[in-house]
Amino acid sequence: MILTQEKNIKLIMHFLTSLSFFILIFFSVTIFYIPLVFYFVCKSQNIRKNILEAVFYQLFIWIITVIWNLFIIRILMLFWSNLDLASNNALFIFGVAPLYLILFLLLIFGPIKGILYVLQEKDFHYPIISKWINK
Repeated sequence: MILTQEKNIKLIMHFLTSLSFFILIFFSVTIFYIPLVFYFVCKSQNIRKNILEAVFYQLFIWIITVIWNLFIIRILMLFWSNLDLASNNALFIFGVAPLYLILFLLLIFGPIKGILYVLQEKDFHYPIISKWINK
C-alpha cells in the first residue's frame, strides 16, 4: 500500500479528530484549530473539504459537550444538594450517561471509520457535518 501525500493528510486529520476527544476529556481544551493550518497550506479542494469537515465535526462535538456539561452540572448540583444517601441515582444513570456514551461513540468510531476508509481508498465524510459543508 503506497500512501500519497493526500492520503497522509487525510489520515492526520482523522487521527487529530480522534485525538481531540482525549485532549478534551483529560485537558479540557479543544484542538479544532490545528487542522486549519493544513487547510491554508493544502491546495487540493478535496482535501480542504475534508479538513473543514474535521474542523467543524470537532467544534460541533465540543460545543455540544460544553452545553451539555453546563446544563447537567447545574442539575446534578441541585440534585446532590438535596441528596439522601438512601435514594437511588437514577437521574445520573439515565440522564447523564447516555449522552456521554453517544459522544464517546461519535468521537471514537467516527474518526476510526474515517481512517479505515482512507486506508481502503474509499471516500469518507463525517455525518451531518458533510451536508453543511456541501451547501
